[in-house]
Amino acid sequence: MGIANIILVSITASSNTALTDADGYFRIDEVSIGTRNLTIAKENYITQKILSVVIKEDEVTLIDNGDPIVVQAVDEKYLFDGGIIYYDSGEYTNALTTFQQLIIDFPDSQYADDAQYYIAYINEKKFGYYSKALLEYYELITNYPDSIWIDDAQLGMGNCYFANG
Repeated sequence: MGIANIILVSITASSNTALTDADGYFRIDEVSIGTRNLTIAKENYITQKILSVVIKEDEVTLIDNGDPIVVQAVDEKYLFDGGIIYYDSGEYTNALTTFQQLIIDFPDSQYADDAQYYIAYINEKKFGYYSKALLEYYELITNYPDSIWIDDAQLGMGNCYFANG
């Protein structure tokens, strides 16, 4: 297992972290006993949190009954859903970043045109960046001519022209 396959593991109530070994096992020393939350993180993978791990004195604690924990790569659906969650919660800057990452990582994704529309719409309606929104709507029309968002993009462009005077 090379360095690229190693995963970072941390646990609440401890400043210690651990990297997995070649077989995927890890050990975190000096963790206080009690119920703790475990975080498993790897770049470009979905971070997992395992809640309510019981740590007992002088015992090896098996997570998920000793079954392997599978980490999944970030995919286009994960990014799109994440962007929508940020959008719905009013975190528009995070939504923009997430939608932009989807287009960069998965330009041919079935969600790319949706992400491009949200980028334009957020710039127009949420930030009032009409010139930027105009460019983003143009990107949608140019790069995704068969998108269901074409009519909305054209309307958005008209709104941006009107707002810019």
